[in-house]
Amino acid sequence: MYTCNLFKQLTGLNLNFKDIQALVAYDDVEKIIYQITKYRGIYMFQNGKFIEKKSKFITKISNFFIKLTSIGTFVLLALLAILFLSTESTPKMIIYFVDMVVLSIYWIYSMKTLDDIKEAKALLANFSNQPQM
Repeated sequence: MYTCNLFKQLTGLNLNFKDIQALVAYDDVEKIIYQITKYRGIYMFQNGKFIEKKSKFITKISNFFIKLTSIGTFVLLALLAILFLSTESTPKMIIYFVDMVVLSIYWIYSMKTLDDIKEAKALLANFSNQPQM
């Protein structure tokens, strides 16, 4: 009981003792905990298994739109960079620069999200190769 409470306080995950033992037995425990805490409701650890809760169709659509917005943001960022370099007016340069900064932050965030999705897929694929408790 104390182990479950301590684990909940440290990670924010409410797991029973057998699931905690099974989770700690895996090599990529910190990556699994990161995926579960960051994407609550999508990934979960239940009955000693790391599983994806969403349907494959919804996951594919979600990934497609993340990639589409990422590519669109990059193209828009490139166009703003060209406009920034070609303008001579200071107020326009400031506006273009601020837009570029905001779009760069969004683009970096979307790339991080895509990396997290790839990591989660790799964890799901490699999960069955690890020792079972």
